[in-house]
Order: sequence, then C-alpha cells, then structure tokens
Amino acid sequence: MLITQLEHQDPLEPQDPTEFTAQLAQFTSLEQLTAIRQGIDALRAEGDATSDLGSLANLVGRDVVVRTSMFEVPASGAVPTLELDLQAPAESVRVSVLDSAGVPVRTMDLGTLSAGRHVLAWDGLASDGTPARPGNYELRAESMAGGNARRLGTLVHGSVDAVEPSESGELSITVGPAHVGAGAIVSVRRP
Repeated sequence: MLITQLEHQDPLEPQDPTEFTAQLAQFTSLEQLTAIRQGIDALRAEGDATSDLGSLANLVGRDVVVRTSMFEVPASGAVPTLELDLQAPAESVRVSVLDSAGVPVRTMDLGTLSAGRHVLAWDGLASDGTPARPGNYELRAESMAGGNARRLGTLVHGSVDAVEPSESGELSITVGPAHVGAGAIVSVRRP
C-alpha cells in the first residue's frame, strides 16, 4: 500500500514528511500486531492439540466401542463383542469374518434386521467347527436387496492400547489392530 501511494504521489506537490512518517509508523504497528496475532493463534492451536491428546490419553486401558471392522482374537480365543450398526432396516443380512489375508473364516446369514444396533453372536468358530486362530480379523456385513450388496456399519468393543497423533495432526486411538480417529468412538466404559 505504501509503494502504491509513493508511485501515485504528485511530484509537484510531495506529501508532507510529517504525515508520511506517521503513516510509516502506522504500517509498522499494523505489521507487528498481525505477527502477534499469528503467534497467539499458533499457541492456541498447539494448546488445543495438547489438551486433546491429554484428554484422549486418559482413555488408554479403558473399554470402548468404536466404528471399525478390524478386531483381534487373542490366544485365549475370547472373541470381542461385535455389533452391526444399521441406519435403516436391512434385508438378507450376511456377515463374513475374514482372516488377515482376506480369506473368509466364517459366513453367517442373519436374515432381515431392523434399524439400530445388533450384537453379533459369533462363537469364534470357523465354518468347519474349529476355533479361529489367534490373530487379526475383519468383520464384513452386507445387506442384499435387488441383487445389490450394501455395506453395513460395524462396531467393535475393545480396550484402548494407544493414542497417537497422525501425520496430519489428528489424533487416533489404537484398539487391537484398528487405528481409528477419535470421532469413531461410540462409547467409553470403565473396565
């Protein structure tokens, strides 16, 4: 703005040097105030991130329900509680449990389900009746209607193992093999 003003100044009637000096001082003050404001905003953002990390860090070791399809079957063979989360009624619901290689271990046809949350009663057995091996699994639920498959929401109960910031600065939690954003938490329970 100052350069533009100097370029358009009439050389036959130069600007009053006192007024020019006052304007320079105003520009300097404005620049300093802008820098201070940016510093305050940066500190506030850093404080918010630290506060969020502190809040989520309190979840480590607590039981949560998260929106994810990934879960773990431990060496004890105890299957975590798994749920389907239907936003609308679903016809011909089919649930598959896939191993870490994506191979179906068990497939269950549940028929028609109403909207809402439904606990899945998986006994931890594969289709051949043998116990599922310890490891990471994926729960895939679909509703078939008119020959088209529609993916359904899944929920996993588990314990928070870690809280970490991602490269983008967002915080995520680790529940078994699942790494999900804090927004995927449906509920928190005392162990």
